[in-house]
Amino acid sequence: MMLKRNYLKINFEQKSNLQKSETNIFLKILEKLTSIVIPKANPDFDKKISNIETWLIEFDEEGIPIREIGINNQNEPIMVMPWKNNYGFWTDNNLKYFDFKELFKFQKIDKNEFENNWKSFENNNS
Repeated sequence: MMLKRNYLKINFEQKSNLQKSETNIFLKILEKLTSIVIPKANPDFDKKISNIETWLIEFDEEGIPIREIGINNQNEPIMVMPWKNNYGFWTDNNLKYFDFKELFKFQKIDKNEFENNWKSFENNNS
């Protein structure tokens, strides 16, 4: 039996430089505080997360995110997770499929778009 997977593309609107710097400062403080208590979940990618403009997320049949791809402003996949020692950004939280649809601007995508980006990242990072 084939399991039903869902795929979403989440786009983040460009912020002004002021908003970006305020967000980056907040994220850096938050990262430092949490890294003292909790080991880094994504040691290879944590510094790249702020460069993501689009996320592709794969959900299992229960609506739980299981894989994710971060894409930069040049439409290149610059991270996939889980990958090696990296657990994931979206896969390591409590949000489910319907939460993403409620909280973010999204587009449904098909499995091929997701898999092609995953393979592109693998081919460039093997």
